[in-house]
Amino acid sequence: METFVEILKYTLPSMLLLVGMYLIFRQFTAQTKDKYKYEMFVGNQKTVTPLRLQAYERLILFLERTRFENLILRNLPQSSDAKHLQRNILADIRNEFSHNLSQQLYVSSEAWTAISAAKEQMIRMLNLLPVSETVTTMQFSQALIENYNQNETQPIEIAIELVKEEARNNFGM
Repeated sequence: METFVEILKYTLPSMLLLVGMYLIFRQFTAQTKDKYKYEMFVGNQKTVTPLRLQAYERLILFLERTRFENLILRNLPQSSDAKHLQRNILADIRNEFSHNLSQQLYVSSEAWTAISAAKEQMIRMLNLLPVSETVTTMQFSQALIENYNQNETQPIEIAIELVKEEARNNFGM
């Protein structure tokens, strides 16, 4: 029994020391890991923040460029008739959208959905406007703008406001 007590005198403090060292080491590695994660986050923010701001800018630019007034001004000189103008405007909307597809990575799903919905509504409005061979490009342009302005929900304005609000919320602007 005495030998057992003697062995216990030496092993118990050693075991306690070992457990204490393990706990200290585990806490130290957790703190180091947290510090590393924080440093990575801060470093990434220096890169990601400008990219996110640029994405908001590009999406606002996309929405502004797909207003019918702007599309008509860009396509009117090169369009010979209303049907040709309609095709050119459709192509412009689709090209602008595909050019900005990667920006969805930097905005919320809600903002991207609003932008996609705005694009689809603009295309739908454009396709629903009847185009005959007797309609001139000026008549078609005027009808297109009037149709958009008479619409209660203007998709471009709704999407722009949502993107602006998200940018303000994320960046305190």
